[in-house]
Amino acid sequence: MISKDLMIVLILVVVSFGIYANSLQGDFVWDDTTLFIKHADLWKWSNLKYLLTAQDNLFGKNDNAFYRPLPNLTFLLDRTIWGQNPFGYHLTNIVFHVLSTVTVFLIAGELFGSLYAGIVAGLLFAIHPIHTEVVAWVNGRNNAISGLFYLLAFYFYVRYRNRNEIGMFLLSLLSFACSLFSKEYALTFPLIMLAYEVSYFSENSLIKKHLKRLGTLWLPYLLIIAGYVLIRFLVLPVHGAINMQLETLWFRILTVPKIVLIYLKLLLLPTGQNILHNVSVVRNPFTLEFLFQMILLSVLMFLWGWSHKKSKGAFFCLGWILVTLLPVLNIIPLSYVTSFLADRYLYLPSAGFCMLLAFFLNRILNFTHMKSSRAWRCLAVFPLLVALEVYGFETIKRNVVWRNELTLWQHTVEQSPRNFRARCNLSIALHAAGRMEDALREANEAVRLNPDHDTPNFIQGQILFDTGMFDQSLTALHKALQINPNHTDALNLSGSIHFRTGRFDEAIRLFKRSIQTNPMRFKSNYMLARIYEAKGDREKALDFYGASRRYARTPRQEKAAQKKIRTFEKK
Repeated sequence: MISKDLMIVLILVVVSFGIYANSLQGDFVWDDTTLFIKHADLWKWSNLKYLLTAQDNLFGKNDNAFYRPLPNLTFLLDRTIWGQNPFGYHLTNIVFHVLSTVTVFLIAGELFGSLYAGIVAGLLFAIHPIHTEVVAWVNGRNNAISGLFYLLAFYFYVRYRNRNEIGMFLLSLLSFACSLFSKEYALTFPLIMLAYEVSYFSENSLIKKHLKRLGTLWLPYLLIIAGYVLIRFLVLPVHGAINMQLETLWFRILTVPKIVLIYLKLLLLPTGQNILHNVSVVRNPFTLEFLFQMILLSVLMFLWGWSHKKSKGAFFCLGWILVTLLPVLNIIPLSYVTSFLADRYLYLPSAGFCMLLAFFLNRILNFTHMKSSRAWRCLAVFPLLVALEVYGFETIKRNVVWRNELTLWQHTVEQSPRNFRARCNLSIALHAAGRMEDALREANEAVRLNPDHDTPNFIQGQILFDTGMFDQSLTALHKALQINPNHTDALNLSGSIHFRTGRFDEAIRLFKRSIQTNPMRFKSNYMLARIYEAKGDREKALDFYGASRRYARTPRQEKAAQKKIRTFEKK
């Protein structure tokens, strides 16, 4: 006969898997396309060393490069098993989320000593809509993996503290290391340990002894952090320092109350979810809006401090939310402009939120038991049923948004019509779908919203090129190059237009500029070879065909260059 605990775990598995089942039909979207389609051939076991030592942003410039090798290993396994079928990648994401759900159930059960609280926390975490960006987006996996191992590290730590099982402590250390090598947010884990000790052991008369013991327990975790930092500096020496952007530090600090309140609103009422949230930086502290935000944040901090004496469970859960929010408040700037605020950053804080709700619902249930009334018991269950229904519906609906590039960016533009990045990405999606007129309209709107950014001007030029309007395309590309003279794609596309229209000397000048910016670009070298071939300069053409073969990133590129070289050799 199946035990009660196992039955609950099976229910949580079914619910957490089922709520994301419709995401299995999703395509690769957003960064997934670059990672798994454009650079599909990089995901080979022969490239394991590179994949485990490269920056998180594998194929782009990133001044604040992150080191997250463990997610890359899982992507490599997915590539081996599933090829380029997104179904398998989505399945892996769901599996990580299912395991996190079960872990939240186990943690809540340990903390509150209540099976009901564990079930409630697990169910809420399973279906909360804020997780869709992590689960339904393949490249959101680093949050899922780091979150899972963070939760496991804490669960094993609590087991060790409650039962003094050394094996649990070792498992906590291993889980913490896995979390840290998946995402840097795991650096907050020692603070979670501190919050737990203060919440559950501070009433002990030997508090100094406990804090001294905590320092001893911290040491292995700090050694793991030191090892991570050392490895990161060894494999990413160029990106060793974070650009603190000190000129905007004061404004980022002023914006913290606003960010905290937005995140708390998304946890409680996850409406208006968006992959590109529009958040304006607070520059003036002498406004009613800022004053209101400070009052609300002060009330929250007061309630947190007050709960320490009244309810250790509530104190700890609030502490979990606040501590896990620390890395995403932009006091230390995040790497991307588009990442100032993101739904995916709430994956870990949401665990504390779900446990907090479970704690209060469990309190209500205990109160109703004393009343011995069916009506009172229904009162304890009703809020949970409402939350599950609302959250579940929103999650299923949000999964549909992540179905493909078109659905994702159409929804984003609806949410943020004045966000030029959203317009750019919708333009690219429409272009890929063959809807050139609509794509050009979105590109034009992106240029109107931000005429001084190179990206919308380049996209406009690309679409005009593909529709055969070469002169208009050159105008747009010229504007992009005025803004960013080193925009290699704009240089290459401008060179291609001049090559097609027979202006070989201008095409050569542009492709050479591209090579000066990035000598290892296949297209720049290959197009220069074609131009010299057309001009009858056999020696230079052969040299550049050889360079293009050396810098080929895919078998198709290498085959094209090799074919040309063989043709020359036969002559």
